[in-house]
Amino acid sequence: MNFSGLSICDIYGVERIPLDGDYSMESLADLLIEQWIPYFECHKCGRWDYCKFAQKHPANPARSIDIKCGVAADCLRNLVSAAYPLIEKMNPTHQQNFLDGAFHFYSFVYSSEQWIGMNMNRGFHEFFGELAPYLYSRVAPLRGHLDSLAFYWKDLPDFKTKSPVLFVEGYSEKAFLDELRKSHSSWFLDLVVEVYGGKGNRRSKRIHMLLERYKQQGFVVHAQGDADGKNTDVFRNLVDSGLVVQEHTFVFQHDFESAIPLPLAYSALSELGFIDGVTKDEFVAKLKDNNRRFADRLSENYGIDMEPIKMEYAAAVGDILNHSVWWNNDNFMEKTELGQFLRFVQHTI
Repeated sequence: MNFSGLSICDIYGVERIPLDGDYSMESLADLLIEQWIPYFECHKCGRWDYCKFAQKHPANPARSIDIKCGVAADCLRNLVSAAYPLIEKMNPTHQQNFLDGAFHFYSFVYSSEQWIGMNMNRGFHEFFGELAPYLYSRVAPLRGHLDSLAFYWKDLPDFKTKSPVLFVEGYSEKAFLDELRKSHSSWFLDLVVEVYGGKGNRRSKRIHMLLERYKQQGFVVHAQGDADGKNTDVFRNLVDSGLVVQEHTFVFQHDFESAIPLPLAYSALSELGFIDGVTKDEFVAKLKDNNRRFADRLSENYGIDMEPIKMEYAAAVGDILNHSVWWNNDNFMEKTELGQFLRFVQHTI
């Protein structure tokens, strides 16, 4: 395959090395290994005493000879082997993105291999003494390579690097979804949830910049908002800007609290001790006017101010659902706003 016009990073990720001519699967892997992996004395790696690639020095078995890291080399060879048939079908932009992402893939593998080895080796811990905590914190900067990999490979569908992120309007929604994480369901465990902080922020430069940053990092943006009883397309500005697609938005008719079915709201408020002595039938009968915000109805009928207890209330609702099989209740999932929202969350994953 001809790679003329493309380039790879140098070993430092600073300068570019132009490519020219044809490369087979094997010769491309050889090139990346030659340019990126330095020679290294394996006895300086915490894994060297059991690594299958380490080669002891013939004159001093306590030391090793200089070699290129076999772990990183095998990972690169396997990556090129898996990707080569796909690269042939890519346009030049995607081919270049693959090569740039491959550098960050290698960099993460090589660096994490060394830092994990140091963290496992008691000798390194003792050598650093009071500075030993530094050994364990050095894995954090490696996230830069993962972010860069996701950035370069986000438009390469076969690599499936894109992950969902859900932007919710308020902290009540986040408290609710965080509580559902305790169910250990992958619908919630694997979901990144961010709060954008109310309808006023939907049109601000801040939310535009935040969503753009997540998209650049390879996330698929989803958004939830409140219509506050109005017939408005609350995400039109973000959709028109290309930051989110209409199918990835969900809007409550009023707000999150009003979307909770009244029997479930009653159970949550009862658990929190706010409506002692009130029966469920009485509660539902008094608050059944769906054309007004739940918080207003609750305040008028029972004198309860929802604002200071919103997050506690949302978590209580989530806790109740964690002890049920709500996803198998068609009536709940299809006929209540909360059920429809949970279906929306399921589909993000």
